[in-house]
Amino acid sequence: MSMEAYQKLDREIDTQCCNAIQIAISTVDRYPGTVTLELELLDTQSPNQAKLSLGSMEVTARPHSAPQLGHRDPLRLETSARISIDRFLLLPRT
Repeated sequence: MSMEAYQKLDREIDTQCCNAIQIAISTVDRYPGTVTLELELLDTQSPNQAKLSLGSMEVTARPHSAPQLGHRDPLRLETSARISIDRFLLLPRT
């Protein structure tokens, strides 16, 4: 299953200013290790601009109430991820 979410930023990001972008998330998802989060940049002001992938990571965090699962539950195939992005933090070059 693949899902996309879009976050429009208030202003442009100069990619030369930053060494990294840190993403803070919250999760109540009961199936850690079954979701991968990828960050892509897209300049919506430039037509036909390709997306720039900044990488992806597996979401391994568990909510406090999550059961300890040793395998992927078959129900996950039809269950959306329950993750939200709280904030982005731009880490400047040093």
